[in-house]
Amino acid sequence: MSNLNSKLDKADCLAYVKRFISMAPFYYIFTTRELLQLAEKRAQLDYFLYSAAKDGYLERLAWGVYRKLDARNKQVKPEQIAAIKRRAFAGSMTSIETESLELVPDVSGEDASASAIQERQFASLGSNSDLLFTHCVVNKAERKYKTEEVRLVMKRKGTRKFALGETRVAREFRKIWLKGQKYFSSNDVDLILINSTKQERLLLPALKKYLPQWISDCIPLGPNEALSVIVDSIKVRKEGRKGDFNKPGKRIIL
Repeated sequence: MSNLNSKLDKADCLAYVKRFISMAPFYYIFTTRELLQLAEKRAQLDYFLYSAAKDGYLERLAWGVYRKLDARNKQVKPEQIAAIKRRAFAGSMTSIETESLELVPDVSGEDASASAIQERQFASLGSNSDLLFTHCVVNKAERKYKTEEVRLVMKRKGTRKFALGETRVAREFRKIWLKGQKYFSSNDVDLILINSTKQERLLLPALKKYLPQWISDCIPLGPNEALSVIVDSIKVRKEGRKGDFNKPGKRIIL
């Protein structure tokens, strides 16, 4: 933890990220995109998460999916991880198979059944995905373990662009995205910021979750009023107060 603090002390732009993680319960699973709202640059956030996982403070469950490393944590099913990744990209996930084949730790003392890579089909409101997960299946009675793999295939049903249609400022960013990076200039973002109201600026951190990096890196950190709400979002949801900050056209928390 001391190494984590020293790294953050040298990078004030990650102070909100530090606070969010420290306040999160040990079992809470978060994504890079969730933290992107609280960081200034994507590269800085990626390096911090990589270092925190390497130092044993965080556990990386999949690319861009983390939780605190804690002995009390339980194994997470691939479906849960995939659903979390979909939500991070403004998409939900539904199973389209008739029966779900679940991988569970073997506690009966009998050998887990050997099988080839299992493939499960899902539909997603995000982009196409093909995820391969490796599980360590433990036989507690004989103190043996083996690995099993499962592949999750998700078919495209929508994009993050759909989530950017509610407010004027979000639609302005969507226009930039649709034009493409080839025609993009940081001046495009500056122009949006200049013409944004105080209320619209409160929405900017949350919008960074859904924008590509070449746009989000040009959006400055802040305002503090919105960042403070996002940092406390876990507590806000637990207390049933998310609706106070998730009203149509005024969504500080997405």
